[in-house]
Amino acid sequence: LPQTIQNILDKEGKETAQQFIQRNRELRHHKNVLESVSFIYTGSVSLFPMVEKVTQLTAINDLRTVELNPLTYEQAIEFLRLLLENDNVTLENELLEYVISKIGWLIPFHLQLIQQEIVDVFETENNINKASIDRSFDQVIHSRNKPQFEPYFSRLSKIFKKEEYDFVMEILKYVAIKESIDQNTIYDLGVKYNIPS
Repeated sequence: LPQTIQNILDKEGKETAQQFIQRNRELRHHKNVLESVSFIYTGSVSLFPMVEKVTQLTAINDLRTVELNPLTYEQAIEFLRLLLENDNVTLENELLEYVISKIGWLIPFHLQLIQQEIVDVFETENNINKASIDRSFDQVIHSRNKPQFEPYFSRLSKIFKKEEYDFVMEILKYVAIKESIDQNTIYDLGVKYNIPS
């Protein structure tokens, strides 16, 4: 939904985006829809800042936010095991744990990406060990996976303009290298890119 609103805002303007948000709310509250349809909106960027660019948050105050946390360690091991078994690849628990420890943030998307690469390595080597797992991780950033990442960066560039985009990209790079970021660093980067705190 956030991306849809951004697309309407970019192509049709603020008034049309406001109308879309309002009509969407009217649809959610229509008597013929209320008891028979559930609306589930998803997005890789938050809905609230996007709506605030267009109208008041009261336009979506009937929606409930559900945060999806990463998988637990055990869920991630089982998910990866099942993904690999689907392609007739079986890894010992030690290797599954090695993969999970390298990934860090246990979301299905990341697990699916590495699973594809492990299967590819397995098809050429017919054996998987820690070195081949490392090769699989190196392959994830290969250009053939660009379609997996490009839409994400494209959405960021549409949602955040100029200094905001540079600010967000620097924070993402910082966190990718350091694995965390403190409030002071965020503040300093906000000053650097003229982002109000």
